[in-house]
Amino acid sequence: MIGKQILHYQVLQKLGEGGMGMVYLAEDTKLKRKVALKFISSRISSNDSEVERFRNEARITASLSHPNIAQVYAIEDSEHGSFIAMQYVDGVELGTYISEQNASIKQKEDIALKVARGIGAAHKKDIIHKDIKAGNIMVTPEGEVKVLDFGIAELSSSTKETSSGEYSGTATYMAPELVVGKDADIRSEVWAYGVVLYQLFTGELPFDGAYEQAITYSILDEEPTPVKERAENIPSYVEEIINKCLQKKPEERYQSFDEILSVFENHARSSARSDSSSKGNFTPLKIALTIIISISLIGVFIYGGMQIASSEPDTQKLAIIPFKNVSNDDASRILLDGVLETMTSKLSQIDNYKDALWVIPSSEVLSNNVQSPQEAYKLFGVNLAVTGSFQDLN
Repeated sequence: MIGKQILHYQVLQKLGEGGMGMVYLAEDTKLKRKVALKFISSRISSNDSEVERFRNEARITASLSHPNIAQVYAIEDSEHGSFIAMQYVDGVELGTYISEQNASIKQKEDIALKVARGIGAAHKKDIIHKDIKAGNIMVTPEGEVKVLDFGIAELSSSTKETSSGEYSGTATYMAPELVVGKDADIRSEVWAYGVVLYQLFTGELPFDGAYEQAITYSILDEEPTPVKERAENIPSYVEEIINKCLQKKPEERYQSFDEILSVFENHARSSARSDSSSKGNFTPLKIALTIIISISLIGVFIYGGMQIASSEPDTQKLAIIPFKNVSNDDASRILLDGVLETMTSKLSQIDNYKDALWVIPSSEVLSNNVQSPQEAYKLFGVNLAVTGSFQDLN
């Protein structure tokens, strides 16, 4: 397969093999970008219902566009079999990252936040991953985080043999209700996320064993070693998240990833207030709110040089460019992410401009790493842009 031209993809090297089949790195010769090709295994391709299920899952996953989700580009058929072309993430699986990188607490917090954002974004479109685990999360050298295989992950696990050797990798992340045969839902994803966080901050799994039955017994009937005993320096709010995610009863966990993200946001605000208490009470949060209020009152500014028509079009296209974090601190960075999403949402909802103003979704701006009005113009054809910088002046 290496070196072959399959449709408009030039296969470069083998990346790995999973339950769904072989995975290759390839060059998309049309768009001049690297992609990952995931081929359907013979176990799946010989079953018409599974092939159709695969296609449906891939179509649904292709609708997701978020900076923390690996994008599905296409479903293809060739003489070598059916496959999906998806975003190639040049990084390592989270499990490898945990074992090989001496990551700081701040880096781990950042990963935890980005994973929650990715999963939460999928849930808002009613898409359940069904196999959240460290092996389906990639981390790049630049600190980008991508969750892989939404929906498709379940397909690979449903068609493989259930020997303990193959199955235990996923069993360690299974919620108690899944162990007893109930269907996956958001709360079982919350449990799996808690397992991932426990592993990220301690380097250990909360429920483990030499064979599948030992793992499932532990999940159903035992409590994990307190996370604080394995990671003394873990932030208390992260410990709170893990403990609530790993409640045996689904109704006692977080009921959505919005609830989890609110814990991160509350911590960021609290940290910002604490950091600014000795300098005055004009915190980064208040600066952020001032920015939002100012934009709402003043309206939209035209970026000079981008108005290329002699008369304004009926519909204005606006991009909000991520503000530069001059303060360069983590609390401000988290707040600025929220500012971008909030500004986009608020401007999109202004009644007087709903038919005249098209605001580019913040997810599109972030996923394409747009850093300037010029880039937004080239990529989205916008004629309006909001940009700026953010600094704690105290």
